[in-house]
Amino acid sequence: MSDPGLVLLPSLTAALLFLLTRHRAPYPGSAVIKALGCALLAAVAWPVQPWLALALALSAMGDWFLALGGDRHFRRGLIAFLCAHLVYIGIFALAWSPLPGSFAGAVAITFAGLALLVWLYPDLGEMRPAVLAYTLVIVAMTVTALLSAYPAPVLVPGALLFMFSDFCIAVRRFKRDFPLGGELTWAAYYSGQLLIFLALIAA
Repeated sequence: MSDPGLVLLPSLTAALLFLLTRHRAPYPGSAVIKALGCALLAAVAWPVQPWLALALALSAMGDWFLALGGDRHFRRGLIAFLCAHLVYIGIFALAWSPLPGSFAGAVAITFAGLALLVWLYPDLGEMRPAVLAYTLVIVAMTVTALLSAYPAPVLVPGALLFMFSDFCIAVRRFKRDFPLGGELTWAAYYSGQLLIFLALIAA
């Protein structure tokens, strides 16, 4: 990464293009544009951080499925993102190095995940087992990020933004949508992935 700006520019461009055109989606090519943000980051990460590249590639696959719409593609996207989170958990767990006070943050993150589950539970229907498993995994991803040795000022906000974006998806799908919900979800999601990418590449 001799010139990070040039390397990241195509990914940032794709993410911004999808953000600006999201209100028109689905349109021809919208799924490709959405997936390109993380796919291009994965291509950059591959030579130096293959496991990070795998997590980003799985995320790009999840973006693709969610952009296609429908319950079947939503479930496939859920599985892709679940696998991405599991890879991230493995990456962060191998760098386990909790700092004093970090366990309080881990408790707060866990409480937030459980509170969301309790609130959504009556509306989940047949998706309850899947959403329960997914929520536990993304909470574990965020907690292991917090307790890892990677640069916290970059990584922890990234993990929290990723978790927040997933919480937004759950609220919009199982409760109710809200103004600019899709734009907020996408901005938080891509920003989170980008910060995680930068933290791991820098390390």
